[in-house]
Amino acid sequence: ISPSKLKNIHQEFNPKEATLTTGYTLNELEINSKVFFKSFSKKKNVLFNGIEIKNKAKTPLKFSLLFAIRPYNPEGITPIRDITYLTSNSFIINKKLGIQLDQTPDNVVCLQKKDGNITDCFGKWEMILLTKWK
Repeated sequence: ISPSKLKNIHQEFNPKEATLTTGYTLNELEINSKVFFKSFSKKKNVLFNGIEIKNKAKTPLKFSLLFAIRPYNPEGITPIRDITYLTSNSFIINKKLGIQLDQTPDNVVCLQKKDGNITDCFGKWEMILLTKWK
C-alpha cells in the first residue's frame, strides 16, 4: 500500500510549529507521519520524519513497514549516484549523510532503476541484507 494512493488520507500543516502531519487508517492500523524542518548554521538543513503506528485491533498484527529512498526531494528530482547503508543506522547518499534512522531496520534492500520498483520485487528477495539476526 502506498499512502499517496489511498482515499482516506488527511494532512494538516501547523504554521506555528512548521509541521506537516499526514494520517490514514489501513485495516486496523492507524498511521501518522509528522514531518518538520530544522535549519542549522552554515546552511546545514535537516528534515525530520516521525512515524507513529497504533494497532486498533484486539489482537497483535503482523505487518511490514517499508521506506523507499528515491531521487525526489522537496525541490524536485536529485539523482542518486550512490547509496551506502552503514551499521550506525545511516545511509550515505551521494557521499553525504542522507538519512539517520533512530532504530536499526530488520532488512535493507538496495535496488537500481533497472531492478524496477520495490513493490514489484517485494517477497521475491528474502532478507537480502540482514541488519540483525534473530
